Amino acid sequence: MTEEQGGIVRRLALAARRNDRAAFRAELHAGVRAVCDGGPWKTASGTDQVTEVALTLLRVSGGEVSVEPANGSPSLVVRRNGAALAVLIVATGGDRVVNLWAVTAPAKLRRWCRP
Repeated sequence: MTEEQGGIVRRLALAARRNDRAAFRAELHAGVRAVCDGGPWKTASGTDQVTEVALTLLRVSGGEVSVEPANGSPSLVVRRNGAALAVLIVATGGDRVVNLWAVTAPAKLRRWCRP
């Protein structure tokens, strides 16, 4: 993870914790796309739609957002009581987020759970 990528992901995490849509949206490229492995949505595109979907996942009731590496990319991880609820892998291009991959399938999240 480069320092620039880390800064972007840390700003996303802060925006998510504050539920600050404008700050979250400011980190996204206009052509941003998001893909999820399950849940109520599969894909989202554009800053408004991706912001809405990402913040919905990141604000899971009682969940805490942390910044961690996943698959070699900076990511946002949501946990509640040690159980991983979602992992959003962030891909950047220049100084903006161009892709988000959301992992929400419980079987895929098992290795992210902490005692």
